[in-house]
Amino acid sequence: MLRLATILLFFLCASACSTTGGAQNLAPPSFTAAEAQATQSNEAAYVSRYLVKEADISLEVESIDTVVSDLKASLERLQGYVDRSEQRNERTIDITAKVPSEKFDTFISAIGKSGIITNKSVRVKDITDQVIDTGARLKSMKALRSRMEALLNKTLDIGQILQIEKEITRLQGEIERIEGRLNSLKKQAAMSEVNISISKKRVLGPLSYIGVGVYWVFEKLFIIE
Repeated sequence: MLRLATILLFFLCASACSTTGGAQNLAPPSFTAAEAQATQSNEAAYVSRYLVKEADISLEVESIDTVVSDLKASLERLQGYVDRSEQRNERTIDITAKVPSEKFDTFISAIGKSGIITNKSVRVKDITDQVIDTGARLKSMKALRSRMEALLNKTLDIGQILQIEKEITRLQGEIERIEGRLNSLKKQAAMSEVNISISKKRVLGPLSYIGVGVYWVFEKLFIIE
């Protein structure tokens, strides 16, 4: 019994020494590649796809004011908004609209009913992997901060306390930066951007119609079909 008690005391002392030694080694612990991969795989299994949708549309209309008013009303119904509006000249206005991604197609359809689409470009980018990777990195950094805070509570040496607090401050700054990046990615996916260039339709006068007719006659003199 005496020998068993001596062995147990030895291991307790060794454990205490190991804890003290760990306080001196301030190199932050890190997750293994397997742990990081498992975290990402688990998140990928439960997260929906994050898609960034954008569109550039040129629209020719009879009345700019009427169409702008109609588009604003459509955005309000769809819980979107006008992010930017610029009057390029008396005949053209550029509008950047933000609309919830799930209502992107509905808004594009509403634009098509407002006038004649002369140019249209739609882009969809999948940023799911970026969101998952950034989220996994954020989770790792928060866990690392918790470990450092636990280490701080066990340390009595003033020099080591100052070093650990400095490391925690650095980690906090990194966490806030990653949180900002993650929020930005999610906002991009949540709200789609639609750039609309609205131009007033030109109405030909009498002389213009005569000119078109003369051009047609001369064209047929040289080209029948």
